[in-house]
Amino acid sequence: MPTFFLSPIKDMSWHASWAASDFQGACLVGARDAEDARQIAAAEFRKDGVYPEFGEPWLREDLVVVRDVSPDSNVRLLPGHVFPLRGQGAKIQPARMRAALH
Repeated sequence: MPTFFLSPIKDMSWHASWAASDFQGACLVGARDAEDARQIAAAEFRKDGVYPEFGEPWLREDLVVVRDVSPDSNVRLLPGHVFPLRGQGAKIQPARMRAALH
């Protein structure tokens, strides 16, 4: 199962769509493909009861860059698993994540 790195575009952090997300930082997602990774991240970080007027930020290519990091990394996530790396609302800090993987 591939692991994808999702990274919000910093210059677009002002966009109104981000109001619907609990998290605005980079994350790793275990998914079948890039589109699946976007869907999983959108579901994971969606704020309850908030519906973005301009669409889910994690689904928008102009707001989030997705890259398959499987060939370059030893990190393998199970399908549907999401690891926030940094930024506002991060649930797992990078140092704690590295420690958990060793």
